[in-house]
Amino acid sequence: MIVAQDKLLADNQADEIRCGDNGIFKGAPLTDEQTKLSEIAHAIYEKYTSDGKYILDGDRLIICQSNAPTDELRSGYPEAEINPLGDWSGGTDVDTGATNRKLGSDIDYGCVNRSTGMTNYYSGIIDRMLSFPEWDGKYAHGIRRYAMPFFKWLAENQIASISEVDESVIRKYMTESAKRLRLNSIHHMNRGLRQTFYFLKKEGLVDQDYSFVFSLPLPKEHRIRKPIPHEEIAAILGTIDQSTPQGKRDYAMILTGVVTGLRSVDIRELKFENIDWVNGEIRISQVKTRKALALPLTKDVGEAIKKYILDGRPDSSSEYIFLRTYAPHPKLTTSAIYNIFNKYRFALGLPRCGFHDLRRALGTSLVTTGTSVTTVAQVLGHRNLESTKQYINLDVEHLRGVGLGLEGFMPKEEGDGYGI
Repeated sequence: MIVAQDKLLADNQADEIRCGDNGIFKGAPLTDEQTKLSEIAHAIYEKYTSDGKYILDGDRLIICQSNAPTDELRSGYPEAEINPLGDWSGGTDVDTGATNRKLGSDIDYGCVNRSTGMTNYYSGIIDRMLSFPEWDGKYAHGIRRYAMPFFKWLAENQIASISEVDESVIRKYMTESAKRLRLNSIHHMNRGLRQTFYFLKKEGLVDQDYSFVFSLPLPKEHRIRKPIPHEEIAAILGTIDQSTPQGKRDYAMILTGVVTGLRSVDIRELKFENIDWVNGEIRISQVKTRKALALPLTKDVGEAIKKYILDGRPDSSSEYIFLRTYAPHPKLTTSAIYNIFNKYRFALGLPRCGFHDLRRALGTSLVTTGTSVTTVAQVLGHRNLESTKQYINLDVEHLRGVGLGLEGFMPKEEGDGYGI
């Protein structure tokens, strides 16, 4: 027999698929668990004569009942997980079965995935996060790193739906997590959760983003690392064979990092439009901070880039300056500059280190030659002075022996520009 879909259920599905395929089931149970579940179903149906579905797994009870306020259901079943997807409306003339075999079969979001420790409900939110249109894949995966432990903790604490989370729940999680995390990890967790709730609010899964909870300033610890000695930098630049196209490219990229302190990702993303040859400037929007940055194009860096463009760069219409050496000559991969830099270090018998250490060397040298912290922050494109202050805490005597020479770093006189 086919009947028209109940109006309430149809309205419930109007904007998006929600709690479809829910019904009241009748039949004779065969086990004690089924008997208990049937008694629960009958008791709920006496008060709420509309669609519902229930699952009982040992002592764990999940109730998904339409047209029933969650608080009312919880007063009768305080240990149960109530309406994990939130309150919803449904009718009576839908999906009425003849046996108990299908009871709860569609409420698998309450089950825990052993590989992640999260319920399928929270796993579904993570899947939505990874396809969030405002974020690229890499950024979304970065936020997932902080969202997953939080969702797992919610499930372990019997918080079956994100709609049940409030300020006190968030603060409790952060307080417990802070006991086992370092200062920097707490800072990163706070930032990750802020973005998680931004996503949840945008997706309509919560009513507010709780930005006020995450806006409190948190202390950060800065591990003081020694900069690369000047002699090592000179040796690396000296070992590059600039007679080959690849060597011209590698020399230009590494020298740009040495002199300007640009991050490897910003060098990788350099476009022709970012170089002002006439006024001698490099102008970019930093990938990490999205903050605009203008730096002087020193003569040594300008000459190195010019030689690569004219004599080493593949014939390509790409807007990016630095390209791979093999066809079809796309732009460099994310880790390319790091690997290129360490290739030359290995050739000299030096240990692996990050390209970012060149940036640290420049910052340290600027501080030890008397440059103000504010100016150093501007040169390195830091958003605040806290990131720059780490250079002040280094051993001054050690720095006197490793400061970089800054000849050619200051901007050229007006009008003394480049022409290609």
